[in-house]
Amino acid sequence: MPLKLPFFTANDLKGPEDYVPYRNCISYIHQKSLEIPYSGMGQEKRLKLMEKVGMKNYSKFYRRRMEWDNLSGKVPLAYFEAIGVDMDVLSFCLGLDYENYLEVLSFERKVPFAGVRLACCIYGNIQTPEEFQNEKDAIKYYHSLMLDSNIQFTHLWIRFPNIIHHAFTRGVGYVRTIYYYPEFFTKNGFLWTR
Repeated sequence: MPLKLPFFTANDLKGPEDYVPYRNCISYIHQKSLEIPYSGMGQEKRLKLMEKVGMKNYSKFYRRRMEWDNLSGKVPLAYFEAIGVDMDVLSFCLGLDYENYLEVLSFERKVPFAGVRLACCIYGNIQTPEEFQNEKDAIKYYHSLMLDSNIQFTHLWIRFPNIIHHAFTRGVGYVRTIYYYPEFFTKNGFLWTR
């Protein structure tokens, strides 16, 4: 029998700007978390939840709970257990998020500018020439630009937040690409995300 998750909404990715990392995982966690309200009625449930995760200060718990529900930082597995999150379903949601990530990677991205490091603690942007604004062309252009060891900046990068990051170094050119694919792992009673 196929797994049906009623809390998902249609995800129409029209471009990289529509991508939200961990969208399906967060949707599932929010659905489970809403069974114990953040405020108002349900004080007894909240106090039991606080006790299960080992917290006594409600205002601190309230802030942390918002972070946990949005997968920011490390999340105690005791919290997931207390609100009824099934780790198998969460892993399935992660698979859906990974499919969304692969879809957003396939989109053509424009590079109107790149970030540069001019000196220690001094950063700026440089504009990409119009004919090189396609991502692949921009990588080639900036690679050849950074091969010059006399260029005024030491590092250059092209970054698409939560998607991909291309790095360049003076005298070397292209150095590496970092992919921000969705993943999580558990360690010492916590769930960690990238």
